[in-house]
Amino acid sequence: MTRSQKSRLQILTCLAALICFTASPIYACRYSVRDVGFVDFGSNKYRFYGFVNNDTPTDIAERLEQIAFATYLDANVYAEIINIDKETEHPALAYFHKHDTTHFPTAMMVSPDERTIPLAFEGEGEELKEAVWDTIQSTVISPKRETMLDKIIEAYCVVVFVEGNDETLNQSAKHEIEVSIQGIIDRSPLMDKPVDVPPQLVVISKDQQKDEQVLLWSLGLSNLEPEEPCAAIVYGRMRRIGNLLAGDMITERNLLNIMGTIGQSCECGLDREWMMGTLLPVTWDSAQQEQSVKILQFDAESPMVKAEISQILSINAGRRQGAGIGSIDDLLIGYSETTLEFGNEDANSGSAEGQTAEVQTGQEANSSSINAPDLEKATPQAVQQPLSEPVTGTPSSPFTLVFFGLGAIGLLVIAGGLFIVLRAKGGNA
Repeated sequence: MTRSQKSRLQILTCLAALICFTASPIYACRYSVRDVGFVDFGSNKYRFYGFVNNDTPTDIAERLEQIAFATYLDANVYAEIINIDKETEHPALAYFHKHDTTHFPTAMMVSPDERTIPLAFEGEGEELKEAVWDTIQSTVISPKRETMLDKIIEAYCVVVFVEGNDETLNQSAKHEIEVSIQGIIDRSPLMDKPVDVPPQLVVISKDQQKDEQVLLWSLGLSNLEPEEPCAAIVYGRMRRIGNLLAGDMITERNLLNIMGTIGQSCECGLDREWMMGTLLPVTWDSAQQEQSVKILQFDAESPMVKAEISQILSINAGRRQGAGIGSIDDLLIGYSETTLEFGNEDANSGSAEGQTAEVQTGQEANSSSINAPDLEKATPQAVQQPLSEPVTGTPSSPFTLVFFGLGAIGLLVIAGGLFIVLRAKGGNA
């Protein structure tokens, strides 16, 4: 073999080794579920409807509109003021009539999943003007939401604990939360993107709940004065992930299953709707955005970042298309069992009706909504079944094609190098 041939072979071998060693990092997704939680795709906003009539003083109607639009400038809330005497065909009147209100002005918040909460403005004259300001502000600003915002950008997540009437149950549930937080701390070194600040606990006591009505409603509580303790997990840009847990569903296992997904790769195969959760109504200003950029080391508002994450999530959504939205067990592990019976045609046809019934029952069980429960229900909806162990993510992204493409190139390079060696040996022979 000549010197030039040896040099060429060494170069090809180095290139092949470089491709093989770099293919794995290229394949890995650089975003975690927590990272995705900071991205706002601009959809699923809350809606604030202010209702006035022809008898509402002009200055009050104007103040209502001005305060609403100013308050929601940096919030995920769309505002609209409606004169019910002039806009008699407005679609929002359906929400207005649900609560049989006769006092004007009045208002209503509508969640992305179509739940409503009425808002009242008490007083007359100057007192009414102050009430308009305070009530609208309370829809996106409250003491506990300020506390959560102070913690959530740096923390892995925030666990919101809402106390019930029974102190013994409160202490038991709080203990389960504390143990689960320690579990996340223990698992943190094994995560792809460890977070320095562990999950933070924010407690809403019984005497604080009257000042947090909109927050409790947005977390999924149907009874805004809950008898049982409740817990919700919030992460990223103030998103609730998973179902609201209530009573004996607040266990270490259930909490770890939900919290554990936050540290996974965004390619983990979770259902997009479940993973993205529900944004709470809150203000998110430029200072918070700048802080998040420093902590995350990328800009969640960048169009390129949004496009990249959206593409990854859309591929995962395609994998689950047609599967429906099942229980949290299904969403976490994507596993189900089906019994298949084999036999002659008569046996099969005789059991077809029974099999159809079984399938329908399974579909009904898996069709339960993962969204927050309706406000009219008496108690908050929690997860209906125990959760399984957290699942290891399964890759599914555009990087898969890159990985295999580079692998194929590497094999071609190695094959080319071997061909040169064999040809050189043949020439020497």
